Amino acid sequence: FRGRLIFSTSPHQSSCTVGVWCAYDPDLKAVFLDTEGKLGIRDDADVHTRLLMKILAVSDVVVYRTRAERLHRDMYKFLQDASHGYQRFFERQLRAAARQLDADLPSLGPALVIFHTTQHT
Repeated sequence: FRGRLIFSTSPHQSSCTVGVWCAYDPDLKAVFLDTEGKLGIRDDADVHTRLLMKILAVSDVVVYRTRAERLHRDMYKFLQDASHGYQRFFERQLRAAARQLDADLPSLGPALVIFHTTQHT
């Protein structure tokens, strides 16, 4: 985006995004999605997990941004639950793609990057 701000950001713990926002970069020929995350206005873990599963389904790379003094156990549990749900929901399609591509099943999902910042970084 040539350095332009595309999605709203905030230094606060509250979310700037409600739902999912999308932007297309014609230079990179890539679609970028921004979601409200776990600290969004909805306080329903199932909604957050389903949202993450949808993002996993259409993404090659997922960046999970968190701002905390340390990485919390609930983040790992949330990602684990979403990963298991993704595998269960798309098992048939993933196995077919693995056979067709002669690839290992775990290599077919998106890459996950955890972008962790603290108050002082």
